[in-house]
Amino acid sequence: MGFSSNSETAGAATTTTSTTRTFSTGPLENAANNRSATVIAKVLNNGTGQVKAEVSVFRLNGKKKLITRDSVTLSPGSSDFLSVNLSRNVLQFEVEIKITGRSALLGVFGKTAGGNLNPTHRVLNSEFTRVVRKKSSKTR
Repeated sequence: MGFSSNSETAGAATTTTSTTRTFSTGPLENAANNRSATVIAKVLNNGTGQVKAEVSVFRLNGKKKLITRDSVTLSPGSSDFLSVNLSRNVLQFEVEIKITGRSALLGVFGKTAGGNLNPTHRVLNSEFTRVVRKKSSKTR
């Protein structure tokens, strides 16, 4: 574990401001015969300034539960990844990547127990969904 986007909309290639945005793979099924034993989140900084990336991996079996969270700051033109082992009881999972900065590209890739890429768990930059969380307001 440990490190060894993005777009205003999921289909865009880069951000244009230095705000924080969160992107999700959405729920990924992992109960089939071709399950992923490992999930890898990759972040590439194509910009001229620093980018901070925080990757969270959640188990979705019933209730959403955090498996791990890690972050890294990337210099311009650099990339890094987070590799997370998925135990046998992770039947569904989600990867969220929070980006602060500009010009980051994202990718998530699953690997089988044999170390082969699992095309079922390949999520490319244009396939991420932007997560918008509304702040709760208190009424008096």
